[in-house]
Amino acid sequence: MTVDCAQAGGLEPCDGSAPALCELRAAALIYDSLVKVREDLAYDGFIDSQNNTDDWSASLTSGVKEIIRRTQDACSVASNSDARKAVLMLTRKDLLGKGLEGVANLLDDLRLPRVSSIIKMLTDQYNELCDGWRALLELQERRAITRLEGKSRELEQSQKALADLLQASQRLKQDSAVLVEENQYLSMELDSLIQESQLDAAPGSPQGAAPGHGRAAGAELPGEGRVKAAPSARDEAQGARRRPRAASLSPVRGGGPHESPVRPKAPCPAWTPKRSAAPRVADKPTLSSQSKQRQKSPIPSEALKSTRSPRRVTTDGRAQSERQRPVGTPRAEHGVGVGVGSRTSPATPTATPRRRTEPAEPAPRCRLPVLAELQAIIAEVSDSKRKADADSITSGTARQTMSDHLDSFLLQKFGGARAASEWRACIAEALEHHERSDIHVCAFKKVVGNELEEEFLAKLHQVEGKMLLELRRLLGRKLGYEADSPALQAAAEERVSASLPEDEWSQLLPKVLRPRDADEVAKAVKQLPAPTPDASPRSGVLEGAPAGGSSGHSVQYHLLIQAVLYRCLRNHERALAPVLQSFRMVDKGSRGVLSDKEFGKFCFAINPEISEDEVLVLLGAMDPNELGSVTFSSCASVLSAELERLAGGSE
Repeated sequence: MTVDCAQAGGLEPCDGSAPALCELRAAALIYDSLVKVREDLAYDGFIDSQNNTDDWSASLTSGVKEIIRRTQDACSVASNSDARKAVLMLTRKDLLGKGLEGVANLLDDLRLPRVSSIIKMLTDQYNELCDGWRALLELQERRAITRLEGKSRELEQSQKALADLLQASQRLKQDSAVLVEENQYLSMELDSLIQESQLDAAPGSPQGAAPGHGRAAGAELPGEGRVKAAPSARDEAQGARRRPRAASLSPVRGGGPHESPVRPKAPCPAWTPKRSAAPRVADKPTLSSQSKQRQKSPIPSEALKSTRSPRRVTTDGRAQSERQRPVGTPRAEHGVGVGVGSRTSPATPTATPRRRTEPAEPAPRCRLPVLAELQAIIAEVSDSKRKADADSITSGTARQTMSDHLDSFLLQKFGGARAASEWRACIAEALEHHERSDIHVCAFKKVVGNELEEEFLAKLHQVEGKMLLELRRLLGRKLGYEADSPALQAAAEERVSASLPEDEWSQLLPKVLRPRDADEVAKAVKQLPAPTPDASPRSGVLEGAPAGGSSGHSVQYHLLIQAVLYRCLRNHERALAPVLQSFRMVDKGSRGVLSDKEFGKFCFAINPEISEDEVLVLLGAMDPNELGSVTFSSCASVLSAELERLAGGSE
C-alpha cells in the first residue's frame, strides 16, 4: 500500500508555488517506508497479520486529510507570504508527527513497549518545543506591534507639537515686525517733534514768551496733534507694512504745514567693476545737505527766517559760521548772539541749544547680485587674490586665506567697515543662492569656507579650455577645416552657443575625463531632456523629446561642460577628504591657518608613520618664508595632487 498525494486528498500549493506539495511528498516517502516495513515484518511473522497494517494505513490517510484541510483553511486567511510560510512549517511538523506515531505503533506491534514509549515521549517533547517556539514568536510580534503603535502615537504628537510651535513662531514673527515698524514710526515722530522744538527755540525766535503767545486760542502747536494720536501708532505701523518703503520715508506725513522732513540713511554703495581713485568718505549728512532739506520742507517763511544760521563770535574773538562748521565739532557753549530779532544783549553770553543727533537708523542693505554680477565679483576677487599671493612671496609676508582676503578687498574697495560688512553679507547670501546654478560659484564658496584650495579654481578653467580645444579639433577633423580658419571658429562658436549631437560629445568626454568618469557623465547626460530648437542656451530649462536620427541624444554645450566640471569637483573632493578631515581636527579655531606645531599634528594625523624630517620638508614647501603660518590652500595644493593620483590609480 502506498500513501501518496492522491490518497491524501490532493493538497494544492497554498502560495501558488511547489513547496507545499514537496512537503507532502517528503512525508509520503516516510509513510511508504513504514508500510513496506510492516508488510515485510508481517510476512516474516514478527507481527500478527496484514490487517493491522491496513488499519494503520487507513488511520494515517484520514489523519493526513485532516492536516491538509487545516492547512488549506489557514492558507485561505493568510495575509502575506510570511504567514503562508508559517502555515507550511506547521504542516511539516504535523506530517512528521504522524510518521513518529507510525514508528511508535510499529514498536508496539513488535512487542517493544519501552522503545515505543520513548518514541512517544520524544514526539510529545518535539510538539511542545514547536508550540512553545510559535507562541514566543507570536508574543514578540504582538510586542513589536504594540511598540510600533506607541512610536506612531508619539510621532503624531511630536508632529502636532511642531506644527503648534511653527504657528506660534509665525505669530511672534508677525508681532515682532509690527513692533519694529511701530518703534521706527514713533522714533521718526519723536525726532520730528524735537526738530520743531529746536526750531522754535532757535535764535531769532521770541525768547521767554508765555505759553500760547503768538497763536490763537485753541490752536495746536506743531506736532501737538501727533502727540495726541500716539496711541494709534500700532494701526499706523500695520498700515505702513502694506505701503512701499518710499512712501514710509516720504518727507510729509500729513501732520501739518510745519512737518519737518525725515532724513534716511545713505544706502549701501553699489559695486563698481574697478576701484575708484578717490577714497570714499563716511556717509554722514553734512550741514549743507541738512539746510537744503529744510529749504524743501513746507515751513512758512516766518519760520525760515529763524532757521538761518547766524555767524557767532567765540570767546577768543574768532568768527565761525555754523553752516561751515565740520560735522561732529561741538558748538560754542557761550557765544554772543547777533541774529536778527534776538532779544539778548550783544554783551550777554547766551547758551546755544545743542542739536540732538538723530538715532542711528539701519541703512538699506545692498541688492543681492544676480548670477552674472556674482561671476564678475568672483573674477575680480580671484584676480586680486593672485596678485596678493605674488606680493606676499616677494615681500616675505604671510599668505592670506580667501576669506581674510575678501574682507580686506571689500574694506579697501569701499573705504568703510559698514559698507564692507554689508557687501560681505550680500556676497555670502548670493553664493548660497547661486551655488547650484554655476560650478564656479559653488567652487568659490567652498574655497571661502576652506573646503577647497584656491588653485582648483584655475584647474576648472583649464578643463574648460581643454574642452573647447578638443571640440575645435573634433570639428576640424569632422568638417575638414584648417586649424585657424574662421569657418572652424564659427562652427565652434555655434556649437558652444547651441547644442552638441551625441556622436560629438561622446568623443569629447574621453579626451578630458578618465574612462570611468566619462562613462558616468555620459549616463547622466543621456538622462537630460533634449533641447528644443527655440530653447535659450543659457536658460537652463530644456523641453521636448529626445532627438532622433543619426545624431542621437543632443545636449546643450553649457550643460555638458557643467556636468564635466561637477564630476571633476566630486573626484577632487573625494581625493581631498583625508586632508580636509585632518586639517579640521587640528584647526580648532576654524581660521584656515595652522602654526608650525599644528602643522606637525596635521601631518601625523594624515600619516602616523611620517618622520620629522619629512614634516620639515613639507613645511618648507608650504611656508618658504618661515613665517610659521600655513593656510589650508597651501596644504591642499601640495598634498591633493598625490592623493588624486592614488585615487585615480585605485580606480
